[in-house]
Amino acid sequence: MTDRATLRKIVAGVLVPAAFFFLGREIFRNLEQLRSFRWEIRPGLLALSVVALALVLVWGVVVWRVLLTRVGVEVPFRALARAWFLANLSRYIPGVVWQFVSLAQLGPSAGLAPATIVTSLLVQMGFLLHSAALVGVYLLPLPLAGKLAPVLPVLRWIMPLSLALVHPAVIRAALRLAGRVTRRPVLEWRTGWLGGVGLLALAAGSWVAYGAAFHLFLLSFVELPPSALPAVIAINAIAWIVGYVVFFAPGGLGFKEAALALLLAGFVPGAVAASLALAARLWTVAGEVLPALLLLRRGSVPTQDG
Repeated sequence: MTDRATLRKIVAGVLVPAAFFFLGREIFRNLEQLRSFRWEIRPGLLALSVVALALVLVWGVVVWRVLLTRVGVEVPFRALARAWFLANLSRYIPGVVWQFVSLAQLGPSAGLAPATIVTSLLVQMGFLLHSAALVGVYLLPLPLAGKLAPVLPVLRWIMPLSLALVHPAVIRAALRLAGRVTRRPVLEWRTGWLGGVGLLALAAGSWVAYGAAFHLFLLSFVELPPSALPAVIAINAIAWIVGYVVFFAPGGLGFKEAALALLLAGFVPGAVAASLALAARLWTVAGEVLPALLLLRRGSVPTQDG
């Protein structure tokens, strides 16, 4: 485990700076392009986009709470939100595991056992990845898909088959496997297939709202046609998937930005896309920190016992 952790740190220490280096090089090599670009700075719209993002992230806690009810666990919303947002800041430590570790430590304040936290989050992340893939596949325009453009229509035909992944038999099997791996008791999935599809729809709605907030962020700096909204929603979802699966990068640092820059280059010049991708990281942090600061003001939080 120590060797693996050391290896992750080495890989992150090399590849994350490399990703930012190439983004910075793109910007530096095209400074004249940046100077000549017609920027539209709208501070009010930028502030609105941060608030919208914070509300979307709060909605993500609502989705998690609904998922917990599917396994027979009721948790006060404020306590759950506080644990989620405070632990969410640990995503910027290299390794996906730290978010789970932080929540396991904060979970008791919300009346949640560590096993409940970990297994419910594993299921939630599965729903988030699944719904992000659905949103990305169906909303990304073919011209932005690049070399994957011939594959995209095929994916759109076969993606409905992925609804089988939210069948209760599949989820229960995944939970049993997680229990064998962790050697801990796991939650019992208590909803049917339609309940799983409904939860997937809620998660997909989160991505649509997240993409709409990201669209507001982009409009704070550049002009985009209203018809670009579906593509922006897809771009945001796909970039999140890239950042999440690159587990050794803290919060997908560098790789999410690279994916954003690559996809946004279909709307704006490459250097502008790279600049917006880097600025989007600060925007994301602001949206995550705002609810955390508000919840920190409460000090202690109620538990299920009152």
